[in-house]
Amino acid sequence: MTDRIQRGARAVRTASNDARQNSAAVSEWLTPADLARELDVHEGTLGNWRTVGKGPPFVRVVGAIRYRRAAVESWLLAREVRTTGEADAIERSERAVRRTRKP
Repeated sequence: MTDRIQRGARAVRTASNDARQNSAAVSEWLTPADLARELDVHEGTLGNWRTVGKGPPFVRVVGAIRYRRAAVESWLLAREVRTTGEADAIERSERAVRRTRKP
């Protein structure tokens, strides 16, 4: 009887660990709506950024767009500046990249 209880407890612990790992894996991915809320931008802005290559890296899974939280954080850190002049320089370089991509 105790052997059966121990096996059952072990199965419950394993299922619980699996659920926690799956939950952690899912929570590291953001939908466009999630990211738009976090960045305080419109979801359409993210779509525009995807079109011109301006925003954070993303993946498309069966038509659904997802952003990896770590990639978004890296993208934000790469944009971190100390002066408005530096921010303006980033914006100018992004505009130049967009102009060269147009046919």
